[in-house]
Amino acid sequence: MIYARFWVEDLTMLPPEIKFTEKDGFSIAYQVWGTGPETLIYVPGMVSHLDVSAESQHYLDWLMLLSKHFKVIIFDKRGQGLSDRDATAPGVEQRMDDIDAVAAAEGVDKFYLFGYSEGGSISLVYAATHPKKVMGVTVFAGIPKFINSEDYNLMSDADTILEGFVPNWGKGLSGFLFCPQMMPHAQKEMSKLERMVCSPRTLQNVLETNFKVDVRNALSSVEVPCLICHARDDRAVPVANGRYFADKIKNSKYVEYPSGGHFPHFGNITQIVSDIVSFFDETTQATGQLSKSLTTVLFTDIVSSTEKMLAMGDREWARKIIEHDQIVSTLVARFNGTLIKNTGDGSLCVFDGPVRASKCAIELRNQLSSIGLEIRCGLNFGQVEWVESDVIGKTVNLSARVMDLAKANQIFATKDTIDVLAGADLAISSAGTFQLKGFNEEWEIYEVS
Repeated sequence: MIYARFWVEDLTMLPPEIKFTEKDGFSIAYQVWGTGPETLIYVPGMVSHLDVSAESQHYLDWLMLLSKHFKVIIFDKRGQGLSDRDATAPGVEQRMDDIDAVAAAEGVDKFYLFGYSEGGSISLVYAATHPKKVMGVTVFAGIPKFINSEDYNLMSDADTILEGFVPNWGKGLSGFLFCPQMMPHAQKEMSKLERMVCSPRTLQNVLETNFKVDVRNALSSVEVPCLICHARDDRAVPVANGRYFADKIKNSKYVEYPSGGHFPHFGNITQIVSDIVSFFDETTQATGQLSKSLTTVLFTDIVSSTEKMLAMGDREWARKIIEHDQIVSTLVARFNGTLIKNTGDGSLCVFDGPVRASKCAIELRNQLSSIGLEIRCGLNFGQVEWVESDVIGKTVNLSARVMDLAKANQIFATKDTIDVLAGADLAISSAGTFQLKGFNEEWEIYEVS
């Protein structure tokens, strides 16, 4: 019997109850393991199912050991497992929203993150975006970019990944990739996990969404301490990916295990937990003092504002600007952004995710057009420096330069912004490559609609 050991030793060591919280109309399933003084939010990888995973003794041992040191919150991401499902796959911003949802449900505002596989990328972007919430991050078997490209060759190409997973999903064959040391006797267990997590079609959607994710440009913005862990024999995500993370994240420590495969719970869990606890003990810092964060900056500008002012006259133009400012303030708040300032004929706003920033820009364009004002918008995703209630830095300046390229009713964005828009229901097209004033290099610019 799978729980025999716990029935004998301590009934309280059975898997904890499944809880649910709401985010964006989705129910997110989660569990809380342990009652430690510090909270660690466990961000799952490509697939997860709280109930089925708990049928594995290795998984139970792993979470029990981790929960001796932390209050561990682990969840099924939206679209999988016990969380609400649909045919779409969540993008980076939605995955980060899941973290916010379970943290809010448990009333924690500061925590550590453990990001496994795909969850490692999500955790790093979240930590860079919310440095005052995250005390530290552990990435296990993480992935900077999910498929190979001209400038990245540490993974496989998209067709190879799809052909390897989708036609065989539900047969348990992924175990030969994720945990070959446990195969073939774990194939039945893996087969059930695959079937219960999601359908082959949903898996394909998840993979195709992940193929668009590239967090490499965000890594230099990670300010919190990071522990990067990877097993040398990981067949799913080659160890070179872990080394890449360690090389690019300035506050990181790298630990490479000789064996264990892709799943942490099939590795040397005693050593892994010891490494996590020791690292966090050594690097605990006052995260509230950090003044930098990874942010999406939105600049807007009223097109032909001088001509409109002269045509309307000062009094009518003043009324129009007041109406403009009210619309901007209302919509930025609706999309969970922060209005930094109005610029007289435009605005500077920041958001904790590029999807919300893009959708806010679209709604601003539509509503301001209805009162006779055409705007142009510039979006850029990157690190900003906070100076009291203002933001400064390259990311802000670049957003303004991108806006300068746009014409009436156009929303332009940098490639860095597009790289983290995976899974968003937005139309994106290339606007070309441009030399921007004040910047030496050329920039790929895209139109969002």
